[in-house]
Amino acid sequence: MVEQIVGVGAGRHSRVVIDILRLAGDFEVVGLVDADRELWGTLVDGVRVVGDDNMLLGLHSSGVIYAFNAVGSAGDSARPPAPGSI
Repeated sequence: MVEQIVGVGAGRHSRVVIDILRLAGDFEVVGLVDADRELWGTLVDGVRVVGDDNMLLGLHSSGVIYAFNAVGSAGDSARPPAPGSI
């Protein structure tokens, strides 16, 4: 049975997770949530960004009981220099 799942985060990492889930065939990604209002209503690899985290309760109430985390870094993810190396 294919289960419905929602993704938390609509950035590049969500694309990777969506691809993995599609290849596995066990889940149908029914939506993504993201805090960035500019992404709402857009598609990420064919999956609609439905709003922010406040949508999760409604999705759960409609039967979506699975979620995946696709939240990445919020800024520069480069490793900081070691102490004393500057």
